[in-house]
Amino acid sequence: MTHELTYARTAKKSLVSLLAALIGLATSSSSVWADNLIITVEGFSDDLGQAVVEVFDSSEAYGDGKPGTVLTAKIIAREATVTLDGFKGSYAVRAYHDRNLSGSLETLLPGIALEPSGYTQGAWSEVARPDWALVSFTSDIETPEQLIWLRTNAFVAIAQMLTVGLPALLAVFAGLAVVRWLRSPKPSCPKNWRRPQ
Repeated sequence: MTHELTYARTAKKSLVSLLAALIGLATSSSSVWADNLIITVEGFSDDLGQAVVEVFDSSEAYGDGKPGTVLTAKIIAREATVTLDGFKGSYAVRAYHDRNLSGSLETLLPGIALEPSGYTQGAWSEVARPDWALVSFTSDIETPEQLIWLRTNAFVAIAQMLTVGLPALLAVFAGLAVVRWLRSPKPSCPKNWRRPQ
């Protein structure tokens, strides 16, 4: 009877140990078990519009500019977070601030974004999309999280300063001219002056 009782206790301890090990594996942050990718986007100038996150699952799709998945998120405190389910394989991610809710990245020319945008791995290019090798990552990363920081293209920033700054500067000069004109003495006619007949 003691052998049966000892065997039952040993089997019960083994079963509990096995269950604990399985639960530990399932809840660990090991990338082997991770199937969700958390993407955090920062660098928004305000909370207007929405964050758009485009996920490219191959270098061909990235080169063609055709994302496999497009996720949107509300911007809260100048930050947005999305979760990609079924995270397996190689990916590249581009995010941008869609202030006007158009649903697409507005560009001046191909590769020159009018809206603040950013890529995974911190890659950036002023004139064209960064190369796939610079922005791609695989699902075997230790922590299934990516941070994307939005940037404004330098050409666009200068153009925005000119479109906003130039009219404002002209308005200031026009206002100063009006004030000067109002303060200037007006020519007056002498008291004895008569209109010639």
